[in-house]
Amino acid sequence: MRFAPRFLFVCTATWFLVQVGLIQGFQENADRVASRTAVGATQRQTRAADEKVRAWVRTRDGKEHEGNLANQTFSFSLKPGESQTVSARQILSFCSADPAAEAEEVRIAEGMKRIIDPDVKIAEPASVDLTEIGLPVLSSLLKDIQDTDAHEPDFRYRLFGRIIPGYADGADRSLDFVRLLDGEFIRGKWVPTDIELIAEDDQRVVIPASSVRRIAIEQPVIHRTFE
Repeated sequence: MRFAPRFLFVCTATWFLVQVGLIQGFQENADRVASRTAVGATQRQTRAADEKVRAWVRTRDGKEHEGNLANQTFSFSLKPGESQTVSARQILSFCSADPAAEAEEVRIAEGMKRIIDPDVKIAEPASVDLTEIGLPVLSSLLKDIQDTDAHEPDFRYRLFGRIIPGYADGADRSLDFVRLLDGEFIRGKWVPTDIELIAEDDQRVVIPASSVRRIAIEQPVIHRTFE
């Protein structure tokens, strides 16, 4: 009986040392994981900062510009007192709903004449050109088109859907249209900021916000889920 307390002490001391060792091991592992997590986060932030976002910009006079986008974000006014800022990488495309410029009005008038031509070789290019102009075409399109119950081929039927999907249309057609990478969209007014593009030779081109009609942003991967 006199040895029992001594044996109990030895076991208790051994158990204590084992527990201390386990705790130290857990702590060291936790420190390593935390260190790797911090390094990984820093590397991801560095890659995100260095990642080039390539964009194509079409202006209201029909000119096209291409380069790496210096703008990191875009902001949109949704309604009084509410706005949304989106990373440039999350945007697929943007189309301004600002009224057609003089050159665009000429293209729209000519395009609406050619798109009803029975010759597909004339009608199809007109449809493509009107699609590139985008939202300003809708007023002329809705005014011009007459319902034929789709009994005959008519590029005008498909033109509306090419410019904006029906689910994104609304009563206020003065709102800009933004397609997002996740399949969602934004209808609002772009908070205008000049667009700066950087060419391969590091030459910079600044495009005034007032002249921008469309922006398309290159994406490495686009995921879509169909039900």
